[in-house]
Amino acid sequence: MFGEFPPSSLNALIGPDEVSAAMKRCYRPNEIDYAAKVIGVDVARYGDDQSALAFRQGLQALPFKTYRNLDSTQGAAQATRTWAECDADACFVDDTGGFGSGWLDQLRVLGRSPVAVSFAGKAHEHGRFKNMRAEMYFATCDWIRAGGALPESEELVEELAATTYTFAKGSSQLILEDKAQIKARLGRSCDLADALALTFAEPVMPRRRELPRRREPEEWNPYRETDAERGSSFTYDYKPFEERL
Repeated sequence: MFGEFPPSSLNALIGPDEVSAAMKRCYRPNEIDYAAKVIGVDVARYGDDQSALAFRQGLQALPFKTYRNLDSTQGAAQATRTWAECDADACFVDDTGGFGSGWLDQLRVLGRSPVAVSFAGKAHEHGRFKNMRAEMYFATCDWIRAGGALPESEELVEELAATTYTFAKGSSQLILEDKAQIKARLGRSCDLADALALTFAEPVMPRRRELPRRREPEEWNPYRETDAERGSSFTYDYKPFEERL
């Protein structure tokens, strides 16, 4: 086409330009404080894969955390620490094939309530999507196009842009390209994209959080000197000269 390659293949889930544009967006805390805080955890299955944690609040996703060679106890500890730091409302853990079961069990031992998600499980919109993986990935791309902001990551651009879709054989359901084929093409698994997609597994309502109390304004007295200024434990109230007469 006029000597130029298209920015993505015809059945690509999303183009690299769209993902890169999302990485140039950023929202202030007061613009997203109404939204739920959600964590997605993609558990590594093999030695060359990495476990990834994604955090998203509304239209803003923060930088990923990635780990290698973690057992379930170590992984749950890292997830719990992130959960506490972010004050998250929900945490979705990939349990496809049962690989995340150890993480889920350990998180529960630590007093958390994670939600297990199977990428191969039945989609909520079963008539449109073949499985949860397709539904979550399409939701991720819809979020990006709606103004979602992503952290800078060349790996994420490659993973999302490399994912293609088609229709399931004999049906009108959308299905994504097999993970093994994408891994063979990229040389690695789509760990970051999977973690981000997990934050769209279920709708989440934010917990009610108490707002900081506002201090009532005090009337300014130019004759009032505080203990900090006097170096004393007392506070001195000075009256105008006219009132002392």
